[in-house]
Amino acid sequence: HGEAEGGHGESSGTGDSAEDNSVGEISIVGEGQPIVINPANSNGTRYLLVDIYLVRGNPEDKKFKEAIDLHSKKLQSLTMDKLSERDIQELSNPSIRKQIENDLMNQYQRILGPKEHPIKEIVVAKWIMQ
Repeated sequence: HGEAEGGHGESSGTGDSAEDNSVGEISIVGEGQPIVINPANSNGTRYLLVDIYLVRGNPEDKKFKEAIDLHSKKLQSLTMDKLSERDIQELSNPSIRKQIENDLMNQYQRILGPKEHPIKEIVVAKWIMQ
């Protein structure tokens, strides 16, 4: 009797969907907490606000959010370092922005582990320059 119950839930994902909190986009620093940096050579007069999310590459990876939460400070620090190296012009250029996003994704992947927690995509929900 027990076998049939477990078998159904596991394959379809309905039985343990409650335990899977890694579905969709997951914030690298916590929901609703954007990262703010001062661009290079701005003398603190300008800032960039970003809100970055990651999507897991493996639908079975139920520890993806846990891994992000565990490494949140590292991910935040890396993001701040990478973005504050750039000046306003670079941060305003769409092709350089794409390059920065790809670079960040590769760095995030290194931190989370390419085999353990593959990243499908990086989602930059906010990129606001003031």
